[in-house]
Amino acid sequence: MKSNSWKNVARSAAVAAGLFASSVFADETPGVNEAPAIESGMMVGLAEGVTLSGYAEAHYGYDFNTPKGGLSLLRAFDQRSNTFNVDNAVLDVAWQKGPVQGRIGLQVGSTPSSYYRAESSLAGSGINAASNGPLWQNIQQAWLGYKVNESGSVFVQAGLFLSPIGPEVIQVKDNWNWSRSDLFAFLPAYHAGVKFNWQATQTFQLVAMVCNGWNAAVDNNEAKSIILQGLWTTEKVQAGVLYMGGNERSTDAKEGAPWRNMGDAWATWQVAERFWLMAHVNGGAESTKQGTASWLGAALYAKAQLAERWFVALRGDTLGEQVATDSAGVTSDAMLIPVKRISSATLTLDWRPTSFLLLRAEGRGDMTDGNGFIEGAPAYAIGGDPIANASKRITAMLGATAWF
Repeated sequence: MKSNSWKNVARSAAVAAGLFASSVFADETPGVNEAPAIESGMMVGLAEGVTLSGYAEAHYGYDFNTPKGGLSLLRAFDQRSNTFNVDNAVLDVAWQKGPVQGRIGLQVGSTPSSYYRAESSLAGSGINAASNGPLWQNIQQAWLGYKVNESGSVFVQAGLFLSPIGPEVIQVKDNWNWSRSDLFAFLPAYHAGVKFNWQATQTFQLVAMVCNGWNAAVDNNEAKSIILQGLWTTEKVQAGVLYMGGNERSTDAKEGAPWRNMGDAWATWQVAERFWLMAHVNGGAESTKQGTASWLGAALYAKAQLAERWFVALRGDTLGEQVATDSAGVTSDAMLIPVKRISSATLTLDWRPTSFLLLRAEGRGDMTDGNGFIEGAPAYAIGGDPIANASKRITAMLGATAWF
């Protein structure tokens, strides 16, 4: 990342502060990834209807495979070994005036640099600008919204959104573990489009979105994708069911233009005063020119409060993918992972010395069907990428995040 990236973000935030406001953080237990209404919280008021909030995340991680070059492959954001790392630094501002709301989150760090690598690189011409990941990576989200009715139960938004898929979210503080599950790592992180929200009852919400597709600030084909979601929230149970469909292949892809179907479901249950369980299931398929390709993944979580400021969380997850091969031996490109299966087990210790600071220690073991990781000094492909030479890995990390 260029050295002036943070200066650009800070300059943009100063301009945006007069226009937007926010409440970044959801409840401690993962639930709705993005509430359409501006929530209350620990925020700085800038003007009437305008607030500012933010957070920072940093960690030290170690990969016991001691990969030369420090790369820990097939991880979401904790991807480098034996280094101190600034994951993300975010300023989030939002405004509300009458029925109109707006929000923009500006960010810099290895996290946005990582997940925006999925953005397609589209060439420009003349005065038409090119589009790629580095162009968009300093924007976490940016949207405008309008309350259609007086009660605000119907709310329409347009812009760039964090993905509503699954129970885990982009902010570490709102997850039970520091590292993300394999499902979070390989499913979409963001969408650009129009979103319709209907708070049907106090406990049930319907969301519909028309968007460019998976990780597409700018579309890589001429088709649009749809998302339909139902969310339930009660005192002890939160749950979500989601469908996403669309063509996610680039124009002129060898797979053709198949419609990709994805289903996602998760639920969180507070079993006792200090004990929670959570489950997540995701699967999908598409019919390519080579045949039907599919994937299926699941994650199970448990969290316990050991003392007033101490928590422990355990997660186990697995994700498998089946590519398609035709009679001529042509194989479709993978939709999610470069191996047949990846599985992980994670243990996290969580200390919260104050209401705005969280410290975590974590150990994790990963395993792939076939080589997916680097151990020692790897060979390198012609393009310069390291070639995976290990199927097992153990990592450890210490992390801290603070917010206002």
